[in-house]
Amino acid sequence: MDPLKILFVSSNPHWTQRLDLGDEMRGLLRSLRGQDVELMPLPAAQREDLKFALTTNEIDVLHFSGHATEQDGIILRDMDGMEESLSGPDLRELLKDKNVKLAILNACSTEATANDICEEVGAVIGTTKPLDDRAAKQLTKILYAELGAGRSIDDAFRAATESITHDGLDNVYVHAGRETASTLTPDSPPENPGVRIRNQAFFDKYFFISYIDEQINNLKDRVAFNRLIFVALFGAGLVILRLIWGTNSDKIAMLVSFFGKDRMDLYLGEPFLDSLIAIGAGIPLLLSFFQNRFSIHSNTELRSLTQLKELAKSAEDLSPDMQTRLQKLMDQCISGADENYKPLFGLHRLFESKDQSA
Repeated sequence: MDPLKILFVSSNPHWTQRLDLGDEMRGLLRSLRGQDVELMPLPAAQREDLKFALTTNEIDVLHFSGHATEQDGIILRDMDGMEESLSGPDLRELLKDKNVKLAILNACSTEATANDICEEVGAVIGTTKPLDDRAAKQLTKILYAELGAGRSIDDAFRAATESITHDGLDNVYVHAGRETASTLTPDSPPENPGVRIRNQAFFDKYFFISYIDEQINNLKDRVAFNRLIFVALFGAGLVILRLIWGTNSDKIAMLVSFFGKDRMDLYLGEPFLDSLIAIGAGIPLLLSFFQNRFSIHSNTELRSLTQLKELAKSAEDLSPDMQTRLQKLMDQCISGADENYKPLFGLHRLFESKDQSA
């Protein structure tokens, strides 16, 4: 029996809310382990890309992840990376006579679009209102695991939505179609099952760059937060030191009288108390110093990731040896389907000695 053919269409145009599409893809790959599947990723999809993919390939499952609106349909990208809507009727025309068994519109408010294409596909899954990104990833992970285990579309849908509810997330999914009781995988698995990704090199590069983009955005937020904390701590330290060194002993005594200064002066003496105050004032300055060191480290890591991203974008211009090393990092990123995977990318990884990089 032929492998299950999945077209995974994703789109996150500029100026739209950023979605963790990479993590959803990892969940999909993890759920498909042990199944005989041909996965065709279509990242940063445009209308013509989708039309070409549907026209030139036999597709069993069309999976869309991204943004959508109830009025305009799903949101793809135009030539400039901006939003371009694909309405329900237009999508129905693209799906006409393509024999797609299941369409999953994993985006906000896709019920109207799902109804538009329902007659052209065996079954369709849509959403009734805005969708939590965590629920979208959960549906993908559980739905494909259940379908791969031989469950019907009905049973797989039920298991996925129950899992979403169990996790305390809002279940906004609905499904319909004439073939919801059918299964998509054979009763007995083939001898050598496996997930084959069409256009693997392009997919690896896109996935790798997308992942680095996520890391860069997180680091930028961390750098901005560290800078804010540094300024606040440093300013607080200067203000406190100014209060101490700019006032006389009598005024200092008034500021700390409610701490029992008179009694402390009796036993410890005023100079000792003033020294304690000065040390206390220096604590914010000390903390701001370490906070600044954290910020410098983050900036260094940020520059490293940015350079690594640029290298990946121009991978074709690298020497064969550098391409091999870069591919190792890409493979490491793709292998992030492992539960406890914690990638650590750095530009230095490309320039390690061959013994270290083996």
